[in-house]
Amino acid sequence: MIENLARLWSISLIDQLHKCGISHFYLSPGMRNAPLISALKNLQQEGRDIQVHLGIDERAMSYRALGYAKASGKIPALICTSGTALANYTPAVVEAYKSGNGMLIISADRPSELVMGDANQTIVQNDFYGKFSCCSFSFEVSALLPKYKAALRALPFAIDQIKKRHFSAHINIGFSEPLDGSACDIPSDMRELFYQTFLRPHAYCHMPQSSSASSNAVDKVLEELISKYNNPLIVIGDLPFYSPKHAVLETLQFLSRQQIPFILDVTCGVKYQFTLQDGLIPAFDHPEVIKQFELRPPDVIIHLGGRMTSKHYYQYLQNGPELDLYSVSDTHLLCDPTLSSQCHLDLNPIVFLKLLLEKCQQAISQKGYIFNPQNAHQRADFFSFIKKKRELIDNAPLTFPFVSKTIVEYSPDQTCLFLGNSTAIRSFDSYASIDSTSQLQVISNRGAAGIEGHLACAIGSQDDQSSSDRGRTVLVYGDVSALYDLNSFMLLSQLQTPMTIVIINNQCGGIFNLLPLKDMQQELELMTTPHSINFEHIAQAFSINYLRVNAKDEFIQAYKSSFLSTKHLLLEVCINDPENVELYKQLKTVRL
Repeated sequence: MIENLARLWSISLIDQLHKCGISHFYLSPGMRNAPLISALKNLQQEGRDIQVHLGIDERAMSYRALGYAKASGKIPALICTSGTALANYTPAVVEAYKSGNGMLIISADRPSELVMGDANQTIVQNDFYGKFSCCSFSFEVSALLPKYKAALRALPFAIDQIKKRHFSAHINIGFSEPLDGSACDIPSDMRELFYQTFLRPHAYCHMPQSSSASSNAVDKVLEELISKYNNPLIVIGDLPFYSPKHAVLETLQFLSRQQIPFILDVTCGVKYQFTLQDGLIPAFDHPEVIKQFELRPPDVIIHLGGRMTSKHYYQYLQNGPELDLYSVSDTHLLCDPTLSSQCHLDLNPIVFLKLLLEKCQQAISQKGYIFNPQNAHQRADFFSFIKKKRELIDNAPLTFPFVSKTIVEYSPDQTCLFLGNSTAIRSFDSYASIDSTSQLQVISNRGAAGIEGHLACAIGSQDDQSSSDRGRTVLVYGDVSALYDLNSFMLLSQLQTPMTIVIINNQCGGIFNLLPLKDMQQELELMTTPHSINFEHIAQAFSINYLRVNAKDEFIQAYKSSFLSTKHLLLEVCINDPENVELYKQLKTVRL
């Protein structure tokens, strides 16, 4: 691997990245990135623990890498050739930025003189992702002779920035030919330096990690919360999938015993482990929930984690009664669309919950109580309310709410739900149990809330070795999202564990028919992109088992049976969009 400069630099790069903890590489081949491909192959043969995931399409591979990052909390590396290749990473890079996940993009490039001269397959790749990357470096391999050490030091810095700022970094490398194994002279001092760095057991440069919010600041906020307020509402938004949830469960169980209400977004990962009896409040998408909090508002909201799925929560913050909002998150984003926070703590929400639990327990031991919400009757009101909604869903035809309700209630514990956007995730977020719990795990792409890349991302979430401890992965998304990502069905053949893919097909982008739009009937015909496609032949093309259901009992039976299958299953659920819209209208009429 030291036949020429391109190969020597490539083996140095991959060696250093692996020593910095990167083991999963997502590769879309080309000729300009051939030296990097050779480096990966050689280090694998040497016995390094390097996993190479191969795909023909950069957009699918970037979402697969993002799924790995979301599930594991680790940094994947993406490697592509020059030209439009890195542009196809852009949607996933944006989602990573908005959801607080880090990836390392490595793009091969032509030398700068060829880019300047408009050679074939060239674009300006330097700093391509702009504000969506936390740092960007561009190296010319031919100019690295005097800068070899500096370039090696830059790699740990890029990875450190990803860890600290929770979004992607970009390294662009201009490779001059030869790109194959042709031999060229390399100065002896550079060969010697290469051997010295390659044989080091650790990376060339070490970047120590620093903590965020000081303990004094956190202590002060906790004291203020407990001494100043009497009627709090706990709101938990998006939490990383890979973060341990024991502290979340323990704290919520404690708050439940103290009669303190809480709202859990579906993306926090523990929503289905609590019921109305525990103090869980249904989502703000239920109009009657908003009405109750307008009549009896909390004096403070403690918002932990990322954004909520429900836009009605933010409408309440913006238009509702005056109250204080404390927010806690540790990403580079504010996660506060209405800019309502009086106090924002840059701290891991789970760490904060542990500290909150300790502080509350101390308060009880000292004075016998903490908050005094006096909200028992408010909690009781929601039992009959949710029961009426369940009856409407059960008596209606096959609809989105029935699909989400069935999946939550019939999925075995530890099932991993990957939820698509638009109607799908909103339907799961609106679900609230009266008395039964489910230990389900949830992943989503709520950062930028795009409709693309869901299948690739769900596949990537299983690339982490620890995924073997999870149950079956079930992807639930709509027909338009599925059509947007057909090429990712090819990646299913690389998965070792079977997966269930539930496509809810209402033959249009039905979310637009659920929005309160006035005088837009003609425009809706264009916005909803109606079609008459089904997915049977697509499943056949990729050799995937397929079932189509049109009725509720068929769906229950098919979904339950999918967990007995040792193969991938594409389950197409055909619903009538006007019937689905009608049910949503009826659900809004239910009153307490």
